[in-house]
Amino acid sequence: KVEYPFGYPANAWTSQPNNYVITITFNGTELYRPPLDVARTMMHEMIHAEIYRKLLSVAQQPNIPWSPQFVEGLIDDYPGLYDYYMRFHYDMENGIPPGDPQHELMAAHYRDIIQDALEEFDDSFDEEIYETPAWVGLLGKVVWTKADLINYP
Repeated sequence: KVEYPFGYPANAWTSQPNNYVITITFNGTELYRPPLDVARTMMHEMIHAEIYRKLLSVAQQPNIPWSPQFVEGLIDDYPGLYDYYMRFHYDMENGIPPGDPQHELMAAHYRDIIQDALEEFDDSFDEEIYETPAWVGLLGKVVWTKADLINYP
C-alpha cells in the first residue's frame, strides 16, 4: 500500500530537505500514464527540488527552518521566492489566503519552460498539446483519461 504524504493519491512528490537530501518519490501505481505525462511529472518534481535547493542555500543548514524570519531572509538572494512565500504562505500581503507558494510560482513562471521541455522530450504532437500538461499538478486536475490512454500513439 502506498502512503501518500498529502492524504490523497499523487503521481509523485518531492520531500522537503532532510539532512540536505531532497527526495523525489514516484507513485508506482501511476506509471501507466503516457510517457509525455510521466515526463511532465518528473519536470514538475524537479522544479520543487530546485526550489528546495535554493531555500537550503539560504538556510545554510541541513533542513529548512520555516519561520517568517527565514522567509524574510530570502529577499536578498531570491526575491521572487520571498514574494511567493510571503503572499501565499504567510498571508502577509493584500489579504491573499495561504496556499502553496511553489505551485503558484510554477503556474506563473514555469509553464512555458515545462511546455518547451515536453516538446523537446517528444515533438510528435501539435504544439497546443504541450500546454495542457504544463498545468497539471498546478490546478490539481488530471489530464489523461482512459480514452486518452487507449488512443495514445
